[in-house]
Amino acid sequence: MCGLTAIWSKKGTPVGQQVFEQYTKQKHRGKEGYGYLSISKDWVLQGEYRSLGEDKIKQHLMKQQARVCVLNRVC
Repeated sequence: MCGLTAIWSKKGTPVGQQVFEQYTKQKHRGKEGYGYLSISKDWVLQGEYRSLGEDKIKQHLMKQQARVCVLNRVC
């Protein structure tokens, strides 16, 4: 089963760490690919990233400064 995680900070604080924490709770849902979208405080697409490896997606999420982030796990 695939997984989708989305977090939105009303205070405008970065959410990358929180998204990754939710992701780790869903590890059983598959490990075939990952991707996320980050959205700026002005509701504009700030960035997107896709990865086949878990280590790469974690590195990018930990640097993310977006207040809204959606992570998708492909299975």
